[in-house]
Amino acid sequence: MKTNTFKGIGLALLLALGLSVPVQAVEQHAQARKTSAETKTAAPPAAAQQVASEERQQVLAVGDSLMGGVAQMLAWRIKKDGRPLQLTDRHKLSTGLVNTRFYDWPVQLAGLVKTAQPDVVLIMLGANDASMGIRDNGKTYAYGSAGWTEVYRQRAQTMIELARSGGARVIWIGLPQMAKADYNAQIQMQNRIYAQVAREAGIPFVDSASLLVNDKGEYAASISEQGKAVSLRAKDGVHLAPRGGDILARAALAKLGTGGQVAALQ
Repeated sequence: MKTNTFKGIGLALLLALGLSVPVQAVEQHAQARKTSAETKTAAPPAAAQQVASEERQQVLAVGDSLMGGVAQMLAWRIKKDGRPLQLTDRHKLSTGLVNTRFYDWPVQLAGLVKTAQPDVVLIMLGANDASMGIRDNGKTYAYGSAGWTEVYRQRAQTMIELARSGGARVIWIGLPQMAKADYNAQIQMQNRIYAQVAREAGIPFVDSASLLVNDKGEYAASISEQGKAVSLRAKDGVHLAPRGGDILARAALAKLGTGGQVAALQ
């Protein structure tokens, strides 16, 4: 690099002094400058051009505050990995499938599908539904009863149907294990409903309960990475720390193929 620079300076000096310079030297110098300019303005790699020109797939994320933790890290990872995806995060705190008077997810989702026109819909909710009775057609069913389970299952099915109504593909993200044993038992009962509904609908299901765990498959507040403890969960034993959110975000992305297409079920 330095040799070419000195050659260029020497040639310019000779020309400035009016001294005779071989034509070959002048041509070589001109060619070197041309090559250098072409190198600086060279087109980006083909892969980069393809990503830049490829139409981004629209991803809609809906659910409660746990989805908020996943969506935050999902947005970061999409940008970091340069994936051709555009995320719309529409999670809502303190919501679920039980208390429709506070927030009616089926009604809200129907509107979101029309306005956002997603190619993929991610659903993650239910953490606020534990212990709550469910009301349907003027009757209230106790939490965990046969009636409760049936109504809850129908509402989960409705969410999938509405998400699909605009042609989108759907991924259901299950809930992670919880720190408190009683609460965790309720959440895992709900997870079985989500998994069954997803299986019947033929959509991918992210088994979060098997991901944020220790070597025994139990709730883990943190993991060890390079000799340091890294938090997976918030101190409340429910919500996600950034690392936990990233693990679930990557699990959701693993269900997506090139261009945001949902991969076939394993």
